[in-house]
Amino acid sequence: MKADKKNYLTVVAIVAVIGIISTFVNPLPVLGIDFKDVSVVNTPNVNAQQSGPWSVNVNNPAENPVLVRSVDAAPAKQPFQMSFVFNFGTEDGFVDQMFSVPSDYRLVIEWISATQTVGHGVGGGLNIIARFSGSGMFIPFLTSITPAQDGNDTITTAQKTLIYVDPGSEVTITMSRTAASGSQFGSAVISGYLEAVN
Repeated sequence: MKADKKNYLTVVAIVAVIGIISTFVNPLPVLGIDFKDVSVVNTPNVNAQQSGPWSVNVNNPAENPVLVRSVDAAPAKQPFQMSFVFNFGTEDGFVDQMFSVPSDYRLVIEWISATQTVGHGVGGGLNIIARFSGSGMFIPFLTSITPAQDGNDTITTAQKTLIYVDPGSEVTITMSRTAASGSQFGSAVISGYLEAVN
């Protein structure tokens, strides 16, 4: 059995050596490729003539309409800015200011700034109550306090924000103080844009 295997391997080795040697002695010819020029023998003409005005029909079904953008109508986004004054009576702990968003626009608030005068050591704050997707949101803003020389403190805020408010809903801006400390005041400005929804 070992002898048969050895003989078999010897025969395979001899055949392989003969194949390698014959490749060097008598190489296979390499065939060249003969490239030829291509010429166009006919040049067809397209005879398209217009008879009357052009007419283009677009199939635009109501259930799957072609999206368009009106460039002549009012812009989809209109700048929005509103200012508010908050007059605190002697016993008021907070003052609300309210406004309504137009029914065909969504309000996007991007910036709010406010300043408020309170008695020394009295805290204060600012928040917005608005609706988005039918849900009410209470949004407080960070404030900082600067002591003043006249016995009052100044509370300020200036923040970039992103608040979406539903069309036709009401927005309430509330300025508050932690203790009633006489007649005082505050002011606020909000800005952003109104975005057409119809």
